[in-house]
Amino acid sequence: GLETRLIDRGPEVHPDEDVRAMLFRNVRELLANVVKHARASRVTVHLEHLPNCLKIAVEDDGVGFDCHLASLGARPKSGFGLLSIQERMADLGGALEMASEPGSGCTATLTLPLVVAGLFEKK
Repeated sequence: GLETRLIDRGPEVHPDEDVRAMLFRNVRELLANVVKHARASRVTVHLEHLPNCLKIAVEDDGVGFDCHLASLGARPKSGFGLLSIQERMADLGGALEMASEPGSGCTATLTLPLVVAGLFEKK
């Protein structure tokens, strides 16, 4: 019952196998959080290759939450978790940014710089 969309903008990029696996796990965890917690009717994954970074945003129309309280650990932690996503992205020079308010859905954005040596396969 969850309407899903993928919007892919920009030219193809080719992260190496380890980076692809990490990005897949991160997006899978974000989507699992939508299913478990958001009570959303729609979720959209935006994939965008910008001049200096790869950007993946998972956006839902669910119940939202207070990002400040979540960052303080007020929400229960289980599984891979947002903190683990943040740590894995930071290890590669990237980031996870959360934008949400109660009643306003949520957008989680992963960014990964393209200039990091060795992260992308040559095609």
